[in-house]
Amino acid sequence: MKRVLVHHYSSLPGYVIKACLLYLGIFPNGRPVRRKTLIRRWSAEGFVGADHHRSSLDVAVDNFEELVNRSIIQPVDVSSNTEVKTCQTDGMMLEFILHKSICDNFITLLYKLLRVLDLEECDDLEDEHLKKICKLLLLKYLSLGRGITVLPKEIGKLKFLETLDLRRTMVKFLPIQVLELPCLIHLFGLFKLQDVDQQMKKLKCFLSEKTRLETLAGFVTDRIIELIGLGCLKEVALDDGVGEATKEQWKDAAHRHPKHPKVVFVRTGDVDRRRMGVAGGPPPPAEDGSVAAASVAAAADVKRRAREESEISVALASLPAKMARLLGAANTHQASGTQGELSCGGNGA
Repeated sequence: MKRVLVHHYSSLPGYVIKACLLYLGIFPNGRPVRRKTLIRRWSAEGFVGADHHRSSLDVAVDNFEELVNRSIIQPVDVSSNTEVKTCQTDGMMLEFILHKSICDNFITLLYKLLRVLDLEECDDLEDEHLKKICKLLLLKYLSLGRGITVLPKEIGKLKFLETLDLRRTMVKFLPIQVLELPCLIHLFGLFKLQDVDQQMKKLKCFLSEKTRLETLAGFVTDRIIELIGLGCLKEVALDDGVGEATKEQWKDAAHRHPKHPKVVFVRTGDVDRRRMGVAGGPPPPAEDGSVAAASVAAAADVKRRAREESEISVALASLPAKMARLLGAANTHQASGTQGELSCGGNGA
């Protein structure tokens, strides 16, 4: 079996896809990983780059599909159009990945070269920590948890930030500095713009000429319709609570947009459940003859979640002290212009 695993790894075409595979070793065992999160993090880490015909994300998608086709990555949840939504690696392959990562010093290198900061499950992270995080000037990926309620204006210092995920936070208002980040590509959350009347003219000018924003998800407003002119925009997600007239305006604007961005509407409750760490939606009714089995499965799932929450609570007990050390170490590396990845175990979005 060892020879088979070595062959799987050695036969991969190039060091780029091998690095993408080894990266899976940083995720907790048995936890499905969201496909879109994984490819965005590969891009942020610099494992993949754009070529003459494809963006870095397109290259990442191709690498992901190659690993799936080789049965190295196992699909867990698949959408109706056969696109993989979540995935994982089986036990023996994961053991090999971890062994190879240790031998190649891969994981240690990632922590020393901090570009990705995934803290969506770090509930002890609070607003006061964000100003230190904003000193990590070369961050490309930042995901925050429900202990965060306000973004400081210092967020505007993260000039290289490409992905900002606020879906599990309690942030209600988005500082204008976020939308003015020059490298921002993906923005997720559920919030309103601050001072929209005063800032809209300036913002529209910036977004129409300088932005790279492709994914704009989670706004609660009827004024955001004016932002549809973004030339790079590919996907917009809005709160489902907006009026039907506003929905029709969005659909019409998207239809007239040169790239025809995808417009979807999400229920606030779905985002609230994500913020509270609860899976969205109740399970479907059990079919005849399977009620008892469904009850046993549900009870087992409750016990599993309780066990996981207990383990996470123990791990997070010393988070503030660990965060101080890690952020201090990361700031030390600023002088050399190098960063990498820090994760609190989230599987992303």
